[in-house]
Amino acid sequence: MTNCIAIHSYKGGTGKTTIAANTAALLVK
Repeated sequence: MTNCIAIHSYKGGTGKTTIAANTAALLVK
């Protein structure tokens, strides 16, 4: 089972890295 989530924002500095890390951590559990 593979999960693929794309996080995109037109504006820079909107916390995509933090959101991606938190989402990945939740998916691992």
